[in-house]
Amino acid sequence: MNSNHQKKAKTNQSSVLGSSHISNNSSNQSQKMIQASYKYPDGSEYKGEWNNEGQRHGFGILLLNDGTKYMGEFENGLCHGLGVMIFPDGSKYEGEFYHGRYNNLGVFTRCDKMKYEGEFKEGKVIGRGLLTFTDGTHGLPRNEGYFEGNKLIQREKCTEITYKAAQMAKNANKLINSKLMN
Repeated sequence: MNSNHQKKAKTNQSSVLGSSHISNNSSNQSQKMIQASYKYPDGSEYKGEWNNEGQRHGFGILLLNDGTKYMGEFENGLCHGLGVMIFPDGSKYEGEFYHGRYNNLGVFTRCDKMKYEGEFKEGKVIGRGLLTFTDGTHGLPRNEGYFEGNKLIQREKCTEITYKAAQMAKNANKLINSKLMN
């Protein structure tokens, strides 16, 4: 499940993180957050909140030049907190981000609808989780337990972790929906 999309998104994300300009500024400099949009030289675009240092900070939407879209929370320029990243092929990650990478709990769904619900570390599938195939089955024997990358290392029941991962994905989508409605 650890796809090249993760590496590509991180690389593309890094290329736009160096710029910290904003297209419009609030006249009240005492405000903690500034709402603005900016189009980067590579064609990537960000719409959302910025901190006083000119970094993406708070809620925003980042559209990378390869078509990858991130909607969610930012901290000091990086995807951090709850969010959803959608790749051009339709694959997506919903859940927690930490310093620009998938981290902790979330759900990664490939374009063919195969999905992994569980733990991530530094942008990779590492931890306990459950693999669901495109037909909705989990395999025989069940592909549940401790994963490292694409490999199931140890089979074990992970009901609580998979439930929490699914909840985190729902929470990320609720956050996005609530912010987009305002």
